Amino acid sequence: MSAEASIIQMNHNERRADGDYDSINPEVLVDLMEIVKQVIGDNESEKAFEMAIFSMIEIFGADIGSIILTGDSGKIEHIMTRNSSNGEMNDPRHMPDREIVGKVWLEKKPVGIFHDAGDKSNGRNGNEKFRSLSVLCLPLLQKGVANGVVYLERANPRKKNKLSSMRILEAYANILAPFTDRMRQAKSGLVEIDLTEEELRKRFRFEKIIGHDEKLLEIMNIVAQVADTEATVLINGASGTGKELIANALHINSSRRQKAFMPINCGALAENLLESELFGHNRGAYTGAISDKSGWFESASGGTIFLDEVNEMSPSLQVKLLRILQTGQYSRVGSTQIRQSNVRIVAATSKDLTEMIKRNEFREELYYRLNVIDIQLPPLRERKRDLRLLIQHFMKMYGAKYGKKNLDISDEVFDILRKHDFPGNVRELENIIERATILTKGNMILKKHLPPYFLVNDNHQDEKHTPADFKLAKKNVVENFEKEYIGECLKNANGNISRAAESAGIHFSNFYGKMKKYKLDSDVYKRMDDSL
Repeated sequence: MSAEASIIQMNHNERRADGDYDSINPEVLVDLMEIVKQVIGDNESEKAFEMAIFSMIEIFGADIGSIILTGDSGKIEHIMTRNSSNGEMNDPRHMPDREIVGKVWLEKKPVGIFHDAGDKSNGRNGNEKFRSLSVLCLPLLQKGVANGVVYLERANPRKKNKLSSMRILEAYANILAPFTDRMRQAKSGLVEIDLTEEELRKRFRFEKIIGHDEKLLEIMNIVAQVADTEATVLINGASGTGKELIANALHINSSRRQKAFMPINCGALAENLLESELFGHNRGAYTGAISDKSGWFESASGGTIFLDEVNEMSPSLQVKLLRILQTGQYSRVGSTQIRQSNVRIVAATSKDLTEMIKRNEFREELYYRLNVIDIQLPPLRERKRDLRLLIQHFMKMYGAKYGKKNLDISDEVFDILRKHDFPGNVRELENIIERATILTKGNMILKKHLPPYFLVNDNHQDEKHTPADFKLAKKNVVENFEKEYIGECLKNANGNISRAAESAGIHFSNFYGKMKKYKLDSDVYKRMDDSL
């Protein structure tokens, strides 16, 4: 016999002719509660609570049974209600009395309301018999915290107070309470996920996340847990670790996936321009504002905004971002009209914000608003087991782009890369493979196809140098580093020289001079998709 059938059978066996539960045998009651616990414990989230409501109605002979989950402020987050007459779930005509629910949650004490049937004048057809409702309502308490209530309504109540029914319902509520967290997590998307890597990739579309490192698997699990929630996420990681890729994975696995995903580099724009781009501006707000303009918070409504390098935000913009996180409200530049934001914010930083807080460079309250969920991306040097997979991924991607199929890498080159620390992380590896793919004339990437800084280090590591040799070697290393670094800055800035110079901390004219020196053309640089 199923657990549900057992509940029905025991209920019918123990109910007295008048439907009273006062005389239920305590031992039978214990058995009954164990069956209820089994029904809930053996099933997942919403289905389990549907069964719980079903069993409540059966045990207490109620007409309506409800389980209500509440937030920290007592706000109703989720209601599950069942009508005994037709078995329908969540019929809007049979919702619990919210005033009673609020009172029980606030006072953390049960409420029992029993009315006798009687006569009531409806002011139109004279006296009319009416059917009053009895209510049994108890808080779902866990460690002294009310996570919700159980609620029963019954028509044509008996005249005497059902104190024993209240005690039975209290025992029932004690069984339900430990399961409320599971239900709330399921409804908010914060379910505990314990899937294999293959299952995670298939279910959550992690195709671009390359590798099998344990740290990477942990990150995929976190993304899977928090993606379909409204929780603000702060992604920490050095440049080139794939922060935008993780932010995009959060977006495409959320209920906002059909709306815009807006990545914004907070360090790429001057303060006044960034403010205008974020919040929009009204005509005449500043010189050059010849018409009204919507900001990203407006145009991305319903979607996700990714604030990369949020540590670069000025103090005044930090205040405005904090206001949005606290109230969802903002105003366009040059306007006093309050607008409501409907976006999810995901932020990223390559710097330690706690250290910036100590130096009064970042607002502490903003940090805690952003850091609801913290994701730490490891540098490539800490996940070398994924190196070959990443190399193969980039060889396939750039081989297709440049018409060079079946690319391979020599053992010598792989050994050189394996010993490298990759200060530029995955993006540096991507640049190395793209460069080698372009330079190779066959299908094998060799040592000579690596960037010059690998060759300089290798050629001179065991040699004894004269002072002149040392100066020449040092000059070569510096120049090779400069060339690679300037190129990396241009790539990150999508070929925008001003932004690249600003990110490098070099004056525009000096930066442009170095570009000319190393014959770097900004037009050939364009942003490539990050990959982990």
